Amino acid sequence: MSLTQTTLSTRASIRASENLRANGEVLGIDFDTPDGEFVFGRDGYLTLRDVTGAWHTGCSLPHGAALAMLKKMPVSGRVACFLGPTHAAHLRVALDQLRFDQAIVAIMPDSRDFEVAMHCDDFSKEIAAHRLFFAVGENWAEELATVFRTNPGLAPPSHFVRLATLSESKVDLLMRAAQKVFSNVATERAEQIKAIWRERGVVKRDDPRVCLIAASGFRLWDDAGHALATVLANDDSIFRLDPDDPARTSPLAVAQAAAKADMILAANMYRGDTPAGAVAESIRWVTWVTGSRIPSVKHAGPRDRLILIDDAQKARAMVAGWDASRLSIGSWPVTQLTTALSREAAVICDVPSLECPESIAEYSSFKVLWESAREELLRNPTMLRDVDSYLADLRRKLSIGEEGFPRAAFIDGVILPAWQIGWVKALIREGAPIRVYGRGWDIPESRGPLETREQLQCAVAHASCLLDLWPTFGTTHPIHFAGRSVISPFGKSIAQVMGAIASPAKCCPSATPLTRDALLRILSM
Repeated sequence: MSLTQTTLSTRASIRASENLRANGEVLGIDFDTPDGEFVFGRDGYLTLRDVTGAWHTGCSLPHGAALAMLKKMPVSGRVACFLGPTHAAHLRVALDQLRFDQAIVAIMPDSRDFEVAMHCDDFSKEIAAHRLFFAVGENWAEELATVFRTNPGLAPPSHFVRLATLSESKVDLLMRAAQKVFSNVATERAEQIKAIWRERGVVKRDDPRVCLIAASGFRLWDDAGHALATVLANDDSIFRLDPDDPARTSPLAVAQAAAKADMILAANMYRGDTPAGAVAESIRWVTWVTGSRIPSVKHAGPRDRLILIDDAQKARAMVAGWDASRLSIGSWPVTQLTTALSREAAVICDVPSLECPESIAEYSSFKVLWESAREELLRNPTMLRDVDSYLADLRRKLSIGEEGFPRAAFIDGVILPAWQIGWVKALIREGAPIRVYGRGWDIPESRGPLETREQLQCAVAHASCLLDLWPTFGTTHPIHFAGRSVISPFGKSIAQVMGAIASPAKCCPSATPLTRDALLRILSM
């Protein structure tokens, strides 16, 4: 063995030991070391060669193969069940494709595959964050049931993930057994929820307790949960349920939290978003609404109320059946900023790929409409004056009826992002001083995505003004409360927007910010 080979072998052995120790500590398991030698595969990913020299799972490119098999893994729910992964690379690729608030429950009937996987990658962070759970060995079905009984807040999986190498008979066997477990868990939890409210009865406290349902993770321009938590920080009468924790998202978790409180305060989450009976009507539900969705009052409890951003949103709530006496106004907390660090305007938004998805492309007329909208708006964004009218005109030109037409997919997938990109490129062509932040931008002016609240604050502080590129948001966009003058290109000419960037108007803070005192006053109503 050459010196280089010896060095790589030593590094692989050390890495395997480090991974095993990290995973074992968070799982509380003492693992056995399988026979063979841990080595780096031909794609640089750690794997095992057995005593005969054969690669574990018969593949010398474990990560590359996993990428090929799992390149399209749509998981819309909070939890996915992975049927029979045989290598750590399968788990790593799957986790990397999920959002930070999504989890995997891995069924691994072969204990040796599990042991090897625990050597080949460090999953300790994902395990600790409740993003990865295991049901292992011949009695995996019993372990699977235990996973959900010991984690009552973990929602049953809404999606199965499988490898192309797994036979149909094996898939069917695993899926049937897993679904039986999930069905039993759902039945048990339904009974537990009923028992919670039956045993709780009526509770009266001089100092009412509030359950704050607020997501902790950073989402660009969708950070209402963090804002609420910041406003109500250091209050002993308020405790938090974080829906970004996959192990705290089930109806049972909500019921358990609500039963400890007298009131629920949530950001953009309503009583109707939980299954019937999960929260008793005796528990008041107050929602701070910062998005465009306002549900009908028929799904609310008799004492529920809404906190809205502005009067326009209040009018929409009244159309949805809400009485004015159950509505309050409270805009985003005021952001205090120093003088801008530059004379540049900032574009701060994520944009998706404008490629036509397969679900749309399988209909030839839909694909033509998609490509037509994309090219038109990239070339001339000012032609979009009304989203609904624009889409209706396009459909008429191609004789596409309204029934069954995926309106939301077109607006969110091509019309809005093409309009956003078209506006930015048009302004850049005219020489506008612009900085662009966010995912999906393929232009030299892009500064890349903003991953943290601190990065967002820095981007805003640097700019002299911000561009509002959300004509269909349905309410005042959070960008208007960021502490800088905001320019909305929608319905304007390029010359008008260029003039506004050159001489931005003075920023006017909201007259009704959601302060701590204001929020506590609303909660006491």
